[in-house]
Amino acid sequence: MEIIPYLLFLVGCVFIIKGGDFFVEAAIWIARVTGISEVLIGATVVSVGTTLPELTVSVISSYQGMASMAIGNAVGSTICNVGLVLAISCIIRPSRIQSRFFHLKGIILIVYTLLVWKFSVKGEWLSAKDGWLMLLLFLVYLTLDYIVVKHKASIKVPTLYKPGDSKEWRGHLFRFVVGLVLILIGAQLLIKYGIEIARFWGVPEGVIALTIISIGTSLPELVTTLTAAMKGHENLSVGNILGANIFNLTLVLGASALAGPLSVSRQSIVFDIPISLFLAITLVVPGIITKTISRLRAFILLAGYVTYLAALFFVYG
Repeated sequence: MEIIPYLLFLVGCVFIIKGGDFFVEAAIWIARVTGISEVLIGATVVSVGTTLPELTVSVISSYQGMASMAIGNAVGSTICNVGLVLAISCIIRPSRIQSRFFHLKGIILIVYTLLVWKFSVKGEWLSAKDGWLMLLLFLVYLTLDYIVVKHKASIKVPTLYKPGDSKEWRGHLFRFVVGLVLILIGAQLLIKYGIEIARFWGVPEGVIALTIISIGTSLPELVTTLTAAMKGHENLSVGNILGANIFNLTLVLGASALAGPLSVSRQSIVFDIPISLFLAITLVVPGIITKTISRLRAFILLAGYVTYLAALFFVYG
């Protein structure tokens, strides 16, 4: 196989990362200068922006009839976020949980994972009706998120931008559009060449989505989380990961189900979603009890993720 597909796949990852940066930065600026409250920006725009790569890849995959790619990317991202991204963050700097906000997000994540599992088991497919219900769950979470954040004022966002001249407006609007275009192009490259690489090596598309593509679309969370951890904001890292996983299970899967009916593979029902649930419980329940995420538990999460990858390629690859 030529090297071109691998290079274009990497280009897709780069486009998604840079596009996400441009999009979030511009969206925050536009939201602020138009008078939207900082609390609402933190609870919505920033969170949606970091999940935009997964959303774009899964919705496009679903629309093009590749259900295994759409589901694999969304579920795989929840596994990657906890078992790889958050685990590495807490190995670098163990997290001491100081806010009940962790309890709320953690419990919601476990409940929503169970609901997605139930939706999948009942008919082995996610219909448009299920998609609307997931989006409703997304709005419920977003409302609770906003209420708690507004009450506690626990999410901080950068210094307020002041409206500038027309040149500044054009610059941020340009970044907004370019960011969105880069994400769309990057998603197409990831899907097209991810499938091509998978077929060449004889690996199922769903496995590629659960591994390489989910890691690629989780790169923004990885960069954000590691940066926050190294700067001593480990609580922010944990909150961002929990929020991103809830977004993946509700917004990403819900929108994908509306783009096209998603047939859920037996592998997702008996293996992938249960692993996502196991990692969520391993993270949240001891965290609520001990109020810490120690290096030992982080190593356990990372070991669980590595074991999961090995099992994927051994059993399904």
